[in-house]
Amino acid sequence: KYFEHAKYLALLKSQGSYKKMMPIPEYIMTDIKWWEKAICFSNSSLNQVKNYQIEIFSDASLQGWGAFCGGQRAHGLWNLTEKSYHINRLELLAAFFALKYF
Repeated sequence: KYFEHAKYLALLKSQGSYKKMMPIPEYIMTDIKWWEKAICFSNSSLNQVKNYQIEIFSDASLQGWGAFCGGQRAHGLWNLTEKSYHINRLELLAAFFALKYF
């Protein structure tokens, strides 16, 4: 979400042009480095499975979480403790709550 905010600010500065270069702010480097490490695991055998019985979509923000599966929706707000968590942790919690719900 921090990257999205930085992208939004860069687009404002460039008057909506995606052709302009965007500097990477230091405050999102932690997220980028986390994803860089996580990509190493993206070629696991789990990604090779193509026969899904169900498909669940989940998302998180700093306010709450939401999920969608088979035409049903689930959502919730974070409590004060959860709101202090890193966005990556919130995304994992959203996925966990979605799995519990569906």
